[in-house]
Amino acid sequence: MVFDKSNMFPTTTERGTTQLPVHAGNAGPNVSRYSPAFTSPPRSHTAWRHMSMVRQVCVEERYIHIRDATVFANIMSQVLVLPQPLPASSVVLGQLLSNPLDLRSTSMKPTVKLVCSKLNTQPCYEDVIFQDEEGRFFSSLDKTNTSLGRSVVLTADEVSLTALADPAGAFEALRHDTRTQAFLRKSALRRQPLYFVTGIQKLLNASYRILPGKEVFKSKTTGRQSKSPLHLRRDSAELEPEGDTKSTIFAVELMKVICRVGAKAEPHTLKDIGYVWTYHTLDNSDLQLSIGLGKVLQPKELRALAGIVIDENLRRERHVHQHYEAEGLGGFPSN
Repeated sequence: MVFDKSNMFPTTTERGTTQLPVHAGNAGPNVSRYSPAFTSPPRSHTAWRHMSMVRQVCVEERYIHIRDATVFANIMSQVLVLPQPLPASSVVLGQLLSNPLDLRSTSMKPTVKLVCSKLNTQPCYEDVIFQDEEGRFFSSLDKTNTSLGRSVVLTADEVSLTALADPAGAFEALRHDTRTQAFLRKSALRRQPLYFVTGIQKLLNASYRILPGKEVFKSKTTGRQSKSPLHLRRDSAELEPEGDTKSTIFAVELMKVICRVGAKAEPHTLKDIGYVWTYHTLDNSDLQLSIGLGKVLQPKELRALAGIVIDENLRRERHVHQHYEAEGLGGFPSN
């Protein structure tokens, strides 16, 4: 920031842009030396520099909070509820998974340091989700419709969300790492799709209870009901150290990854649209490793991986059938 030290009024920089003095209480264009922060002008150049640094830090912190809140909202709208929660240490940010629902599947944790941000932590978490006949959870995209499954109220002492600060930049660093390239090459030869972990939502001391009937929005007034703890997937005892049982991974954000080994002149297919591709020559040969980073995995795609079938057409038919039953023949109410 540039100030006129004689009167603390805004000055014009060499580029012709006006710089205004700001502070945490009033960071706007109407700040003047008569605002509360400027009632006592600094008596020395050192004091002025100290005040300027404090104000600049306050403004930067305020910007960071606003930016993190925006990123948090974007990430929260893209996290996928897992059919069954995972141990807190089973998945990390930047990990490549061949099957996010099976801890025994092929995976690779990041071999380079990635920048992660703890975006938010909130106490006393509560949400309404759905559960199918086999007890698998999935997100309630439309909470007014209970025909998708039974509604359950999920509660936890705390919810936290961590995410990669720059998913595209993090993946760019990974795919140029030799060990990661070797893993991607093996996955390409096996024709395995991969998923890049970019966000993790954890719950502390989570439990749930089934809502009776259609009381989706009356979770706080239903009285005391029995709660069931969340059952974790434990496909490998090594994945869950002792003492790490209270925190669970309940939702993740995943980005799709495709790897392919082929000739350099091999053309792309229609399925490759929407991916950002890089190409890496293999062993000075005519073959190359093509690595594509795609979009965020959608809820219906995760449900397909889990085998959770939601027949939208059947649901519409039920709705129409109930509508005509209520109206009766010729639009008259039925008795």
